Amino acid sequence: MDTAELLLSLQELDLQIARASERAQNPPELAALEKAVRARKRVESLMGPIKGQRKDLEMALADLDEDRKRLESAIEEVKARSESGPMDYRSQESIREQYSNLAKRLEKVEFTSESTMVALVEIEGREAKANVALERAGQAVDAIAKRARATVGEARSEVSKLREERRRLAEGLDGDALLAYERAMERFDGLAVEELRGKSPSICRVSLQPGVIAELEREAPITECPYCKRILVIGRGG
Repeated sequence: MDTAELLLSLQELDLQIARASERAQNPPELAALEKAVRARKRVESLMGPIKGQRKDLEMALADLDEDRKRLESAIEEVKARSESGPMDYRSQESIREQYSNLAKRLEKVEFTSESTMVALVEIEGREAKANVALERAGQAVDAIAKRARATVGEARSEVSKLREERRRLAEGLDGDALLAYERAMERFDGLAVEELRGKSPSICRVSLQPGVIAELEREAPITECPYCKRILVIGRGG
């Protein structure tokens, strides 16, 4: 492989290394992973209020149950007093009034308990659905993250192999040619070498006059593009 071929092959390797390194740093799954993480966070943000409502309803039901027990006990006490023996009219009226008030309060507690239970069942259903959604969102994040890690691992392995191949290829260039190439790589952001194809260099694509082409061909196979100053390979593309 002559110097021109080595330079072109070296550039192609460097471009492959750059692409593989970019995949290792920013795997293509990254955007999907970020979207999946945002989706999971949205579900998580809904879980807090739902759990809070469910706990509030459970506490309310517990309090109502205590109220019901106290009222039932009070009613039993009133009933026991009414059956304890003869009493005057005023005492009878007082018992009836107490019993009526306690019964109304108990009825209200039972009605509130029923509506609270309905609300609790509804919120428990919402919580169950949210838990399913959260599990699915977590599974999606895990699956995409796994693919991303695989991509990163494969890309890093590819970079390692390519760099070893590059090292061997670079050994075939003399010091001056390699130094010139490295400087051009840095200057032109990875596109250091171009070929003359017809009347135009392959990268800058400036149409060259016949006289300029003739002069470049006298410097073949390697010269410098008169316009963009990249390394120019002559005689390989027609």
